[in-house]
Amino acid sequence: MKTFLNEDILLKTKTARRLYHGAAAELLFNDYHDHLPAGKMADDINSGNLAYIWLNADHYKWEAMRVRLKNISVFYKIK
Repeated sequence: MKTFLNEDILLKTKTARRLYHGAAAELLFNDYHDHLPAGKMADDINSGNLAYIWLNADHYKWEAMRVRLKNISVFYKIK
């Protein structure tokens, strides 16, 4: 009996399994997307600060930083 959570959970066909395991399984996964406003990219806005660009418009990064800080605070007993 196959377990439910296995390496083929999303691979429903024999072809999908063959393509994934034969070609894609060893490749790195790069998620090239961002949450920057499209208008700023289209207008080629120069912010002059990479951290500003990286953090300013992406609420997911802010949430990750909050969670990380909370975990560090608990671990080091920071008040």
